[in-house]
Amino acid sequence: MWGLLVGLAFGGFVWREYTPIAAYLQREQSMKRVEALEATSNIIKAVVLLCLCTYSYLSGEAVRAVCLDRFSPATVQVTMAIYASLDVVSLMQVPKLARSTRIHHVGVGVVATWMLMCVDWSHDGRHAPRVAKCLFVYGLVSSNPYAVNGLLAVRRHISPRTRLRWVALVIYAASCAVNWTYQLYWLPDMHWSL
Repeated sequence: MWGLLVGLAFGGFVWREYTPIAAYLQREQSMKRVEALEATSNIIKAVVLLCLCTYSYLSGEAVRAVCLDRFSPATVQVTMAIYASLDVVSLMQVPKLARSTRIHHVGVGVVATWMLMCVDWSHDGRHAPRVAKCLFVYGLVSSNPYAVNGLLAVRRHISPRTRLRWVALVIYAASCAVNWTYQLYWLPDMHWSL
């Protein structure tokens, strides 16, 4: 339950950052309000995902989760809450999100809230439910394509042939491949009871 409180607190912090960033983009980049809010959402998400990835790799959480099949339930709750709060705040702040983006944001918010409220996180990392482990790895690997959010934030202001587009594509494709491989590997051993 405390993970949910972390998500609410972080969401409040993110909410406060929308106005000054969007105002700057409107003033300095001559963006319309809706474009500035969309760019703001992607800038914030790119920066936070980069920080989550950096923490996960430098702290060893990523290696423990993917290679050793161990993870810290507290880390899972915090990272899940942070990731979900980004999507929920974006859903409330950006008025004209694409339908697929709205569906993604709502899905992330609902699943994260359910996981934070209903999963028994009292187990240590070795005995936690397989579904929780798979969702943690899914979230961890899904944070890797932060370059995609960075690209979405600046896409109207850069050349279509820039290297950032290729870097974002390679990172996204690699992240999808790793994610799907991991999930398919553990699917037969999945414990669906939480």
